[in-house]
Amino acid sequence: MSSAATQTNLTAKLGPVLFLLAVLLSPLIGGNPAGEQFGGDAALHALRFLMLLAATLTGIPSLLKGSWPARAAWLGLVLYGGSAVASLLIHSKGLTSQVFLFTMLPGTLDILTHIAACLVAAGLWLIPEQRQRIVDVIQLGASIAAGSILLEAISAPDAGHRSVGTFFSPNFAAGFIGAALPFVVVQLLGATAAPRRITSLISLGMLGAALVATGSRGGIALGVGGVLLTLLVAFIRDGIRVPIKWIGIGLGLFLIGAAVQSKTILARTAGGSSQDHSGQFRSETWNGTIQMIQASPVTGHGPGNFANTYGKYATVEWTGQAHNSYLQLASECGFPALMGLLLILVVTLADQVRLPRKSTDAPTDVLASALPAVIIVAAARGLLDSESAIPGNALILWIAIGCTIATAGHSRFSAPGFGIAAVLGLLMASGATGWPQNPTSAATGGLPEIAVNIEPTARRWYVLGKALETKGDLAGSVNALKNSVERDRNNQQAIRALAEAQEAAGDTAGALATWTKLIDVEEGLPGKVKAIPELTETHAVFAYAKLAAAPETSKDVRIACFLKALSLTERYLKTSDVYITMELGQTTGSTLEQKLSKVRERRAALKAVAMKCADELAVLDTSGTNYEKPLSDTFAAYEVRFDRLIGGKL
Repeated sequence: MSSAATQTNLTAKLGPVLFLLAVLLSPLIGGNPAGEQFGGDAALHALRFLMLLAATLTGIPSLLKGSWPARAAWLGLVLYGGSAVASLLIHSKGLTSQVFLFTMLPGTLDILTHIAACLVAAGLWLIPEQRQRIVDVIQLGASIAAGSILLEAISAPDAGHRSVGTFFSPNFAAGFIGAALPFVVVQLLGATAAPRRITSLISLGMLGAALVATGSRGGIALGVGGVLLTLLVAFIRDGIRVPIKWIGIGLGLFLIGAAVQSKTILARTAGGSSQDHSGQFRSETWNGTIQMIQASPVTGHGPGNFANTYGKYATVEWTGQAHNSYLQLASECGFPALMGLLLILVVTLADQVRLPRKSTDAPTDVLASALPAVIIVAAARGLLDSESAIPGNALILWIAIGCTIATAGHSRFSAPGFGIAAVLGLLMASGATGWPQNPTSAATGGLPEIAVNIEPTARRWYVLGKALETKGDLAGSVNALKNSVERDRNNQQAIRALAEAQEAAGDTAGALATWTKLIDVEEGLPGKVKAIPELTETHAVFAYAKLAAAPETSKDVRIACFLKALSLTERYLKTSDVYITMELGQTTGSTLEQKLSKVRERRAALKAVAMKCADELAVLDTSGTNYEKPLSDTFAAYEVRFDRLIGGKL
């Protein structure tokens, strides 16, 4: 055999291996949206590189020479990927900004990775042994991810804990498990040997338990629906003989696993979970995202750039994701990218609902019965969360899309088409660029200006503002904190910091206006609709005290401000134990002692201003009510609870 033939043979084998490796790793990495958390980027860059290199070595299908679904899908892929690249070029300042490397290039590579996964899957699905390997690897990755979720659930501190395993959030974990379940079901349907049947049964039990352990009600409903839809498609559309005994055992194990972990969903249903109020928060997040889309409907604001831009349009608290894949795509890459994605979904789903073909030249493959359910479950999950931002969730959808394109019919592979993207992925995976720096390291290392250039979010501007204040640069601090508030206009911590900086700079009128804005946020929609409303923010207590102290404030308004300050303080002090520990967990610090110090320092400042409000209210209120003693007792009781909860952690 010639060296050229040997090289071609090696390439043909290596491409599929790299593809399967990327598929296996995707749920284990979990991942964060581009630029959201720098620490996870190295693994994500490696994953992108693996998939792009797999497409380069394997080649891509000639969709234009295939059937009409394949040609329509090709148009959708061009719109989807082309719009992302165009948005990148437009918003990256000629590929020179640090935001380009930190956020927009990874965001663009994510979209190219989706396309690569789709095209490689489309080619490999035509090969029976590769088809089986794809499903095997998805089942293995899902089982390992489910295992990580269950290990977390076993050691959970309370019944309402929602396990995430290797994922970014419990909702994303549920989204992946739900999309993977149909593949496990068809494994059981088509199993002819005991080892595959046994592993499928074990996987069903693990995935059922893990799905419920996430506490995601939408994820559970879609996961169960996907299982039932898979069985219906196999039996009704594809005419597959369903092994009733084994399916019964599999579903039984699935339900047993779900029952074992039912404490999570039962606690949430009973109101014991911290995220029972997410529906209205999602709705308001969507409203803010729609405003963001309207500001730049054609080119968006840059791939992966949602977290850097959304705060300007938020109607409630800032969040790093749109909680909707379709809105987030439109906000980042524009409507053309969204139209491309929707075209692909419509084409693949339309092809899946076709009636069985009359020809009996080849038996229907049982594994294909999973594809409609996978696409529907994953696409539906995208309506509730930004699933496309998470590698495991996104890739399983795009693999199912590619497999559907294969069943629709297309020609064999054409020339490789992802070489340039693979090189970019390699550069980022290896860290060969050396730029940008880690923004978190820059901020904590005394270089907040660099952190702002890399990641111009509200939190980076806030850190810069506080650093400049410490250095005595009050004008610079005020300017930086104004930038922070502009990028997250409902962040009470940043608004309070700005008001205090304005006071220190001698801008009394500006500070009072900022304190008033803080009160408006607390009493308005952002203060009422939160992702976790039980976590009471106390920044408005300081704002009420400042407004009451203003010379022009009337006696009645002063009394009202003091009463509101005391009411807010009392609500904070009477929060349940789970939110006391959650506050500590959300406090920045490399050690528990550092976090405790910050929490106690904040609470001491709160106590001082609240007690002063109680003293002044007692003077203004002629009823003789003692406000100081009950407040002091409540603080003391809180400290006892706090010490008891934290004592075991030291």
